[in-house]
Amino acid sequence: MTWMSMSWRDGRLSWDRKSYGDIHKLNIPPFQIWVPDVVLMSRVDSFAPQFPDRLVATIKHTGDVFLVTPSEFKTRCTPTDDPSVVTCPFKFQSWTYDGNEIGLTARQEGLDMNDYVESPGLKVIKRDTKVNEWFYECCPEEPYPDVMFTIDVKVDASSASGKLLISISSLSACLFLFSNLSF
Repeated sequence: MTWMSMSWRDGRLSWDRKSYGDIHKLNIPPFQIWVPDVVLMSRVDSFAPQFPDRLVATIKHTGDVFLVTPSEFKTRCTPTDDPSVVTCPFKFQSWTYDGNEIGLTARQEGLDMNDYVESPGLKVIKRDTKVNEWFYECCPEEPYPDVMFTIDVKVDASSASGKLLISISSLSACLFLFSNLSF
């Protein structure tokens, strides 16, 4: 299990604290507000909702929204020049919004591995975070941003078993989002 954390500002959710008994934040179920539709595009299993009903989004009086969701992300790893090392890409992107409507950035530290527990036979030897912006022939005015987390894993063939399918487990895929949407 990993924790996907997202934050954004929604001006429609701001209020004057003094007018509301100095309340500075609220916890609201995410299905009651707009939530960015960021998904793992490089997933190998079927799509599963990442926002179970019991979760809450924390909303500050400024309109800043913070949402942390427990998730499991699986991607296919590819071999490198070193036969004992594989590269595992995790590409996150909005499902429906282009870069004129939503922007993606990553936390400065990228993946938070503080709670990561190594699996027998697998050792994370490198990690990288990159924000990309793509333009396609169909729509040259629309940028399509993504955040790519890449993990290089050293595989000990004697203790790793079966087909290598890596999930970000106990890693935080931390995405920060800002919305340019006008409502």
